[in-house]
Amino acid sequence: MSPELRTVAGRVAVVTGAASGIGQATAGLLAEDGAVVAALDRVAAPTPEGGWAWTVDITDTDAVDGVLVE
Repeated sequence: MSPELRTVAGRVAVVTGAASGIGQATAGLLAEDGAVVAALDRVAAPTPEGGWAWTVDITDTDAVDGVLVE
């Protein structure tokens, strides 16, 4: 596998459960590695550096569609 395929730099990563625990840690690590992070949670999530955060219930498909269109 080529090295450029092993990096997340410049790629978009959608992380659910990003307000706490594993989701928050994952969003932070991806942002540190250069990914543009879209952090989603049903409670307010911290906005990752250079990314976005949305408060959305991922069981509501219309709400998730609305976030992804933005």
